[in-house]
Amino acid sequence: MKIRTKLLGMAVIPFILIAILVADTMNNYLKMEQEAMYREKLSIMKSNTYRRYDIAGKIVAGAASEAEKKELADLIESFDKTILELQGKDEKSKIKMSRFSKINKELDEIGANWDKTLKPAYNSVLASGDTASMEVLNKEIESFFRKLET
Repeated sequence: MKIRTKLLGMAVIPFILIAILVADTMNNYLKMEQEAMYREKLSIMKSNTYRRYDIAGKIVAGAASEAEKKELADLIESFDKTILELQGKDEKSKIKMSRFSKINKELDEIGANWDKTLKPAYNSVLASGDTASMEVLNKEIESFFRKLET
């Protein structure tokens, strides 16, 4: 080998390694940013779950104001949007679906439970103060919250 080729190799190889390290660092940063947004959304969902439940209880007791009823309707709509974002079904979302199949499966279960049981119960309580729907919420809320924590 010529000295020129060796010198060129000695100069190029470090630049290639640096480029690889920079690319890997950026990839890790983007993954961490996605996870942070994901965890933030889950945290909001958890706090809103208790708020929805609290307002539903006030509605059934006849102690809720119109502002609280509007807040419950907004929280129901917000949860719908958030679960779609986390499941990767909202094209406008910056959050990408989790790369962990267990999390995706749990999100599908949470979404199914929400659509099948909790959302209709909240809507029924919101519309008429239905006590039977509140009993459904009483039964389901703790297990639903535990699923959100996983």
